[in-house]
Amino acid sequence: LCLMVPGSLAIHGDVYLAGTASRGVYKSEGGDFWHDANTGMPNGTTLNTIALDGNTIFTSVDAQGVFRTNDEGNTWTTITMDSTISTSYTRVLFIHNNLLFAGTDDNGVFRSADHGDTWEAANEGISDQFIYAFGAQFPYLFIGADYAVYRSDNNGDTWTQVNNGLPGLGW
Repeated sequence: LCLMVPGSLAIHGDVYLAGTASRGVYKSEGGDFWHDANTGMPNGTTLNTIALDGNTIFTSVDAQGVFRTNDEGNTWTTITMDSTISTSYTRVLFIHNNLLFAGTDDNGVFRSADHGDTWEAANEGISDQFIYAFGAQFPYLFIGADYAVYRSDNNGDTWTQVNNGLPGLGW
């Protein structure tokens, strides 16, 4: 079992989910025994990240988009994304203020207020960059991008570059 990092482990109550580099999602009740939980996912799936919002769990999958489950990973459904997002790899997902954020490898940031049913670009102030990471510290949302760190105080409506003093970024 080759785990991907960051963000490929999630805990929901006593259910643990682990994303793998080529075998999709594995699930455990209590962490002692793991079994695959890939119903509805393509074979050979590489998971990039897992995000939780209450009873809804999301995964981003290399070249396959985003998947969602409401039954602790027993069955997954594909989230239909618009053509801009679907041409990108969705590398990282993040939940902030009841919004689902998706960071892509070449089209910046997208967000959804309805668990991925609809999406909008959230890129004002950033260029189309590879998004590596999200983080939050009230009242801010942060992203780590190709060569900069950005901060938003309005749920991603606008972003401000805040990497003064950081050495040449390039993750």
